[in-house]
Amino acid sequence: MDGIVRLTAIEDIRALKARYFRLLDDKRWDDFGALFTADAVMDLSDVLPPGTPPAMLTVDGREAIVAQNRRLLSDAVMVHNGYSHEITVHDAGTASAIWAQEDRVVFPDHVPCPFPHRSSHNFGRYHEDFVRETDGWKIRRLKLVRTFSSAS
Repeated sequence: MDGIVRLTAIEDIRALKARYFRLLDDKRWDDFGALFTADAVMDLSDVLPPGTPPAMLTVDGREAIVAQNRRLLSDAVMVHNGYSHEITVHDAGTASAIWAQEDRVVFPDHVPCPFPHRSSHNFGRYHEDFVRETDGWKIRRLKLVRTFSSAS
């Protein structure tokens, strides 16, 4: 693969992930959904609390991913950050990455909280697969793994 094509793909994927964090925090759900393929899979089985219904642990499809994030996080104040990316471009149309991440999620006292704790500060890693569609790179598969969580 040509070096310029590879470096351009890496930069495009870095920008995609930056938009992911910003659009999630800003709760711009339609724009957030546009970052995923129609058949994307989001695996949160490592981060949601015990007793979470199985259908919420692994979410299939762009629309379901947006709906779940909207349902769980619309009332939260959030800050998500990703860094230390390791992006592997497999070819001109597929790539994978691991991102270190940190987030702070707080549900103010006056809003309902769908989690056991109103506030959490979390660290972990995103493991993702990407594909290049006609309008750019998209997230095809996302798994979030927690390495540390502090909740109150």
